Amino acid sequence: MSLFKSEVPSSADKVIWKQTDFLNLHEVQRTSKTLAQNLSRLDCIWCNASIVTAPQVMSTDNLDGHFTLNHLAHCVLLKNLLPLVRKTAGEYGEGRVVFTSSSLHTTAPSTVKFESREEINKDIGPNNLYAKSKLANLFYAIYLAKEVVGENVYINAVHPGAVKTGIPLEDSYSSSPRSIKFLFSSFSLFPPTHPSAFPQTFSIHGPPAFPHLILLSRKS
Repeated sequence: MSLFKSEVPSSADKVIWKQTDFLNLHEVQRTSKTLAQNLSRLDCIWCNASIVTAPQVMSTDNLDGHFTLNHLAHCVLLKNLLPLVRKTAGEYGEGRVVFTSSSLHTTAPSTVKFESREEINKDIGPNNLYAKSKLANLFYAIYLAKEVVGENVYINAVHPGAVKTGIPLEDSYSSSPRSIKFLFSSFSLFPPTHPSAFPQTFSIHGPPAFPHLILLSRKS
């Protein structure tokens, strides 16, 4: 936040940061309910929080951490905040939800069915855990898109691409050897982005005419 505000001083009174543990769904519930009660307009929600290819961790509810942080936390947020996006679309003409998914969803094992807690919690390895959660993002986006037909609410799921953010080197969750991280970071085909582009962020954008940005993150 300090870097964000130092580089864009005009944002100082327009950016709110709320620290939220996305591995604790009760905390996500409290935060999103508070926002729903306090915001009068909500134009866009960007669901971008993610654990990438890291060893399995468990949530406070004893659920797989990848599935909880990458998918379930967003479900809880949208349960409480999507009604406000729909209301905003009705009053101002448009609302939007964006999921940062990944083309790696195609590598999810064919055994993934999302049918039981036991299946969700099974440790199938860092890459497969991540791919499974990204597949869940896409299924949820498709479901929500059908729910808002005709409301000028746009539900999008995007693949971010191989952007040189520095995340491969900085991500403490990643299980990849540092040599692999370095190669990925150094030889990415795309130019560097701002160093503050961390993955563990969920952003809520206020009205374009009076822009506000609320960041929910585990990093300051």
